[in-house]
Amino acid sequence: MEAQKIKNIIISDVDKDLISNINQNKNIYLKIEAKKNEIKKICDFLEQINSSIKVKIPFKYMVKKEFKKRKTFQGFNQSILNYVKREILLNVNKKDIVVDATVGNGNDTLFLANIAHQVIGFDIQEQAINNTKEKVKKYHNVILNLESHENISKLEDDSLKLVLFNLGYLPGGNKNITTLKNSTLKALKESLKKINDKGCILVVIYPGHNEGNKEKIAILNYLAKNKCNYEIKRNTDNPVAPFLVIIKKPFQKEKNTLK
Repeated sequence: MEAQKIKNIIISDVDKDLISNINQNKNIYLKIEAKKNEIKKICDFLEQINSSIKVKIPFKYMVKKEFKKRKTFQGFNQSILNYVKREILLNVNKKDIVVDATVGNGNDTLFLANIAHQVIGFDIQEQAINNTKEKVKKYHNVILNLESHENISKLEDDSLKLVLFNLGYLPGGNKNITTLKNSTLKALKESLKKINDKGCILVVIYPGHNEGNKEKIAILNYLAKNKCNYEIKRNTDNPVAPFLVIIKKPFQKEKNTLK
């Protein structure tokens, strides 16, 4: 086994090229040099570094405290789904009712079930519902619906805290069966009506396949047209990589009617 190479990192000199080179060379041991007032810079750097890379950090207690405040960790930026989990942790508690609009294999549903009062899930594939049932079989706060997420409109509750859309196809399933632009947009519009005053909608978009790109265009055009209050989170400059759209109340920056 090749010996680990030691590389000293001066935190004030970190740039994108350095981060890229480090992540391509996992057989490396980093030693960070920083001042006490650079704790945030240390965390910014570590969030972008692969979690398998060993790092010796100064002011360890202060770094841990900052990570706890952010609800992040080393390697956080490596996965867009980490952004999703962070937003859930920041916005959902045990009193809240939430919707998993695309349950898939049940990973998001399970995560929500441990945090929320009740989770209502939707999926059109029986395989997805069955996989999710198995994941949450010990939980009594999950309701699963074998139907399209556009049927969120049928829910009686108009005070949802969060609606999560993890679009695309079922991992490990038939890649030809995906969420579709028209039904996704309809479900998004219905969700905007169901969220309470402190709620939010999270949409993970996968533009790397044909229907996913159509969904991206339709969703972003709709949000822009209606002057919605949203932000986009990316962890790469790759235009076809998955990204997260966070929509929060007030849903509109100006008074107008959502169409």
